Amino acid sequence: MSFNEKAIDRTPFIPGAGSYQSSKNNYTADMSLRPDLYFSSEVKTPENILKYRNSLRQRVGVKQLHPGVYNDPKDYELLRHGITTKSSEHVPDVIKGLNLSGNNAFMNELLESSYPSSKREPLGKSIVRNYKFPDVVKSADFKFGVPTTGFSSSKDLIFYGAKEEPEEVKKLYCKSHGSTDPGKQNTRYYKWNFDPNKHTFGYTQKSEIDGAKNSLKTDNLTNPYPQTILMNKRAEDFRAANNNLLGKGKFHGSLNPKYYDKNHIFGKKCNK
Repeated sequence: MSFNEKAIDRTPFIPGAGSYQSSKNNYTADMSLRPDLYFSSEVKTPENILKYRNSLRQRVGVKQLHPGVYNDPKDYELLRHGITTKSSEHVPDVIKGLNLSGNNAFMNELLESSYPSSKREPLGKSIVRNYKFPDVVKSADFKFGVPTTGFSSSKDLIFYGAKEEPEEVKKLYCKSHGSTDPGKQNTRYYKWNFDPNKHTFGYTQKSEIDGAKNSLKTDNLTNPYPQTILMNKRAEDFRAANNNLLGKGKFHGSLNPKYYDKNHIFGKKCNK
């Protein structure tokens, strides 16, 4: 009895090893051992479920579509509103110009000379306005304008300055324009009962020794200057009206102005 008669294939559904090729799926042993070379390992989402995936939302550069219109035709993306403009000249052609030369340039110059703008504004020359001036204007010594009658030349004014103006003229400019000489104090010509050049406005401050030194070294001093505390005025008025101030009478806000004198005494004098 041969070996084939004794062997029993207990897994007939598994193809054998080697170069055997299934007639149903055309799979070989090499395909089974290296499926990444023969089959795509990417598992794709079905088209009917793809439109519901979150990965389709907020993609960069891609329009987000609602699942209800995801499979609709996209003909509207090709539509353009308005009327299309006719073809025009391109920028390089416009900048380049005609580039005429020879007879073409001469003929083009003759055609351009018929325009009034070419006659009034010739190339390389000033504009021609066709004014008819008298013969006096044609002389080389003619100058437009009225000659000045001043006794100072522009050279003297630039290098030596203007001459000193009278004091009355300076007061007029100071009053009308507020202009004064450099370094001079502006004055309104008030009539003071004192000399404003020697008087000092404001209260005098007592001299303090090492004031700048103490202000720069405040960390080394123990409370050198009293700290200003800002309080609400409503709170202070409420406290003054409801609390008894030390050494003072309570103010109820109902006194007659004639009794505001600090020396006023309320009550009736007793008989002797």
